[in-house]
Amino acid sequence: MEKRVQAEILLHHLVQNYRSLQERAGPHPLIAVVKANAYGHDISLVGPELRRVGCELFAVTDAWEGATLRELLGDRERERPAQIFLLSGIVGEEDARLTKEMRLCPVLSNPGPFEVLERGGFDGPCWLKFDSGMHRLGFYDLPSALAAAQARGLRVEGVLSHFACADEPGHPLNARQVAAFARLMESLGEGFLYSLCNSAGIENGLDGGLPAYRGPVRAGISLYGCYNTDQAEAEAAGLRLRPVMRLRAKVLQRKKLRPGDCVSYGATFVAEREMEVAVVAAGYADGVSRAFSNRGRVWAGGKECPILGRVCMDLCIVDVSGLKGQVPEDVVFWGEGIRAEEAARRAGLIPYELFTGVGQRVPRIAVGAGA
Repeated sequence: MEKRVQAEILLHHLVQNYRSLQERAGPHPLIAVVKANAYGHDISLVGPELRRVGCELFAVTDAWEGATLRELLGDRERERPAQIFLLSGIVGEEDARLTKEMRLCPVLSNPGPFEVLERGGFDGPCWLKFDSGMHRLGFYDLPSALAAAQARGLRVEGVLSHFACADEPGHPLNARQVAAFARLMESLGEGFLYSLCNSAGIENGLDGGLPAYRGPVRAGISLYGCYNTDQAEAEAAGLRLRPVMRLRAKVLQRKKLRPGDCVSYGATFVAEREMEVAVVAAGYADGVSRAFSNRGRVWAGGKECPILGRVCMDLCIVDVSGLKGQVPEDVVFWGEGIRAEEAARRAGLIPYELFTGVGQRVPRIAVGAGA
């Protein structure tokens, strides 16, 4: 069936990225971060495919996402199911029930859930989050939090923290966070697992300042094919990431413009010459942000073609004059010809926003690998 617009999920690229990142991480196993519906890529495609190729560690936001993933993996009754981390912990009794029932691993950032988990009879592993300088979630005094958790009978397996500026390798906050985490590791000793690096931390080797440790690293946006810093430098260092999402839409109509003709709402684009435009079947309800208005580009016929005027809810208009009449049946917004990083930069966005902004009505179509 022909689709007006679709997001093709290139599972063979996902697997290649996973393996490349694992090689980069060396002895530290990779946690695949699949929160927010696998960053918009469809967790029902991404989760099982990563499990198929050997991934044993996953991270989501909350217990509801965790329960969804556990059902997709179908391994709740196994002796050793995949470990699913809840990065935002739990917020109440129902979360605690799901966490126990679905064998999830909460990451706890405040003492409130300690009693809730104890009361719910939770007997699985949990982790504590240390605020090493981002001042978001996490404990300042982690040793005291650890003692309080253990007093409630909780089995604390590990400690993690999160970089604030890992995509800027030279930022002084990185060194301060590494130093704070290293001091914590030395005070707690070798009886715990530790995790500090996110995607950019893996890419830039920011855990090099830590003492030798056991524990995983966390791959988020890089798993889906986006570099956090300079692509050429990363590839020279052996990290090759390939786009996992290709957002494609049909050309519905072609039109000729004369000088003075305006395009779309608000007449924000006015033709200065004769032009040919294509009306494309994707708009902001599909994930083509209004920020692309008069700024974004699409890939069509082997060339970049500018988006003209304002992006509408269901449509946008593209300048195809340079294609000399050889206009294809569909165009690509990112994932082929144009990387998501570049598409986002032109619109003043970040790739995270592009991926998670792809609308629910856009079908995700699995391509390659175990599809």
